[in-house]
Amino acid sequence: MEHMHPTQNVFLIVGGLITSLGWYCVNIGSVHKFNDATIRSFINSHLSVCASLLSWLIVTYMTRKNFKMTDLLQGIMAGLVGVSACAGSVEVWASLIIGVVVEIPTIMEPAQGCMISHIPMVFLEFLEQWQVGLNSSNTNEALGSYDTSDSSPSSILSKEKEVLHKKLFKAVAAGDLQKLDTLIVKQVSFGVQDFDKRTPL
Repeated sequence: MEHMHPTQNVFLIVGGLITSLGWYCVNIGSVHKFNDATIRSFINSHLSVCASLLSWLIVTYMTRKNFKMTDLLQGIMAGLVGVSACAGSVEVWASLIIGVVVEIPTIMEPAQGCMISHIPMVFLEFLEQWQVGLNSSNTNEALGSYDTSDSSPSSILSKEKEVLHKKLFKAVAAGDLQKLDTLIVKQVSFGVQDFDKRTPL
């Protein structure tokens, strides 16, 4: 085991605590509301950390027969980073699997090299992107994901918002201020370039 100065351990623990608490806030705060998705995001973040840390320690003990403080902190960070993209939209069992899978690349890296060790992470990112894409359809239940469109912003417009979007653009193009007053402008996000420079907005 490497000899480390006692103050290094203190700095590692404090830095890891600050970073992990900040990452919890990022995972939970990305939902933008307090609802079921927020609670699910907290639970999934915590379980992913637990699964990643436990699998990290098991593999480290099997290969080196000892632990270092950095091993603990790397296991915690790997779990938080791995579940960040889908913390509020996957079921509990999926966050446990994510926590186990995300620790594999960093453990394999010293033995196998960078290219081989990051293949599982690329595959996992592909699966997460695929699952997020399925969230807009009704097939997401098969993968254990939830529709969080009511709790988090999305680039995919629902049918109701798309109709409202079209009505707003027609009203702006026609210069009909009374119709704009009747529409719910606050719920649609659009840029100045959408108006094709026809209005002062």
